[in-house]
Parts: sequence; structure tokens; C-alpha cells
Amino acid sequence: MPSPVPASGHPEASSIRLQRQQGFRWLNFSPELEAAYRQATKPVTDHQSNVALFCGLVIWLAFIGMDLARLHGRAAELFTAPALLTLLQVRFTVLLALLGCLLALLEKPPRFKRPWVVAGMLYLVTLGGTIANVTHVSLGTPNEHSVLILLMVVIFLPLGLRLKEASALALLCLVSVLLVGLPITPEANRDQLYYRVFSMLVAAVIGGMGAYLREYAQREQFLLRAELEWLARRDALTGLLNRRAFNEHLALALSVARREQQTVALLMVDADHFKLYNDAYGHVAGDHALQQLGQVLQSSCRRPLDHAARTGGEEMALVLYGVNATHAQALCKQLLQRVETLALEHKASPTAPHVTVSVGCALSEPQEEASHLYKRADALLYQAKRQGRNQAAGPA
Repeated sequence: MPSPVPASGHPEASSIRLQRQQGFRWLNFSPELEAAYRQATKPVTDHQSNVALFCGLVIWLAFIGMDLARLHGRAAELFTAPALLTLLQVRFTVLLALLGCLLALLEKPPRFKRPWVVAGMLYLVTLGGTIANVTHVSLGTPNEHSVLILLMVVIFLPLGLRLKEASALALLCLVSVLLVGLPITPEANRDQLYYRVFSMLVAAVIGGMGAYLREYAQREQFLLRAELEWLARRDALTGLLNRRAFNEHLALALSVARREQQTVALLMVDADHFKLYNDAYGHVAGDHALQQLGQVLQSSCRRPLDHAARTGGEEMALVLYGVNATHAQALCKQLLQRVETLALEHKASPTAPHVTVSVGCALSEPQEEASHLYKRADALLYQAKRQGRNQAAGPA
């Protein structure tokens, strides 16, 4: 079974439809589709993680500003009140860590994986906020207990984390708030701590439900877009690349070949006397014959940059990467033999009693453009037809 995600990066329609039939209630695709999904959403998640870090930094700076406004009259107590010194240390330690996270993501490429950096930032803010709130209680100053509850919701916002990653982070934050808060919270205030943790848990459940629905919709949209994109690039009858996708792929193959100093073989294939076949056997039989010819061409694609296409009517094309003249000749001969093996009866053909094809094969030259290579291969195809059909002309 071919890989659902070929080197072109476009998932195959069969794997997409199978995934839609099987469903994805656990928010997970097959390995190949999952890789394609993550690659497709990477630019968005990268942007989201950058925004998350920047916003986290701004919010933490706002908390530092609020602390300075509330405690500006108690600066003299800095070295006599341990709680005040602890608050100062927590605020600036987390600030430096956030700056480090932001700088780590600005590197090209980032030194650390973005989800890990975002998760670390959210965890630091939660842990620092817990210590800061308890410290404010001991200082008798106003505190922001509701911030920790809001953080549980923020964890599940689209900040570059998948639902499973966000859920694990939320659980870690809940446990950490409890473990860190218990030793430093006075006995009389522990009921408030338990109530806060319970409120955070409720907020996490609500945030998780919203994140699940959002990611499910994103994955469903990905499958729909991927299937539509596949259909837009394929010939409806044979499943081969259509003319537009063929032009794009040929240009890509030549670009890679120039960079790697390789050659590309372009085989133009045309079914001989196909109008006579349709007149004799009907268009349904003609469609079936084209489908079988398409399968023969597709079976010749062995490398990531090899592709078969239907360029119009009964004309097809085969792009083969890294092929020399000797190999191309062997492939042309093999292609003619495989078509003969199909044994599709064609009594109306003056060439043979079965369906045959003519092939024009051209090898790319250094710096050659796709349009020029196509013209050379097409000219060789008509040379093969003039010479009697059921043969290959080239490679040239």
C-alpha cells in the first residue's frame, strides 16, 4: 500500500477518506496524516507561541508594576520583611526566565521546541503567581487569586499547544499549586487554597472542552481541505496528476535536478488510434482502458520525484527523476511491454489487434526550462507515431 503522504506533501485521497470514516475522537490521525497535519499547521502554531510568550511577558511586567504601586511605601522593609524580598525575587526570576524563553524562540532555528517553551512559560507564570499570592497574603496586601483560575483557561487557548499537551500542563500546574502552596500557606488560609485549586480544576475542564471542540474542527477542516486539494490536482478519471499539477511538478523536478546535477526523463505517452477504439467499443470501455493505462504509468513511479499525469484526452506523461539514457531506454521498452500485457482488444487498430501506445522520451539538459523539455518530448512522440506507432522515440 503506498504511503498516504507522498514526497510532494499532499495526502492521498484514499487515506483521507479512510480517516474520515474511522473518525478521530481522540484527536489523532494515522502517522502519515498526523505528520502532514502538524506540518500544515506549524506556521500558525509558531505564530501563536510567539504571541503567547510576548503576552505573557507583558502581563508579568504589569504585575510587577502593580506590586511597585502597592508596595512603594514599604521599600524600607525590603531587608527586614522576608516576604517582601521573596516577592521581589519571584517576580524578577520569572521575568528573566520569560525573557530567556522569548530569546530562545527568536533564534533561527529555535534552540528548543516551541511547545516546550510555551508550556514552560505558562508553568513559570502559574508557579510564580502562586508564590506571589501567598506572599501578598502574609504582607496583608491585595492579591490576584483569580489570575490562577484564568491561567487554567489560558492554557487551553490556541497558543501553540495541542489538547493533550495543554491537559498535561494543566494537571502539572494544579498539582504544583497544591504542593507549593501548602507549606507556605498559613493553616487558617488553607481552605482558601483548596477552594482555589478546585476553581482552577473547574476552569481547566471548561477550557479543555472548548479546546477539544476547536481542535476537532481544525482537524476536520484539514481533512476537507486536503481532499479538495487532492481533487484539484488530479484527473478525475485516472487519478493521475492533471495538467496544472503536472506543469508544477515538472518545474519542481527540474529545479531539484539542476541543484543536484541530475537529469529528468520526460516520457510523453499517447494511446494509438484511440478515437477508433471509442467508436468501436464505446466511451465506457475507452474510460476503462485509460484507467488501466494510467495504472501502468503510475506503477513506473518508484522515486519520490517520479510522477505520472494525464495531460489531455488519451495523452499521458511520466516524469522520472535521476534517469540516464540507458535506463530511460529500458523504461520505455518496459512500458511498451506492460501495455501489451494488458491485452486490451482493439480490432479497429491498423497497428495491432490490441491497444498500443507511442512514447516520446527526452532527457533534461542543464538549465533547461520545463516548457522546452515538454516540446522536445512531444516532438519525439509524434516522431514515434510517424514511424509506425507502438514504439518509443528517444531518449534525446
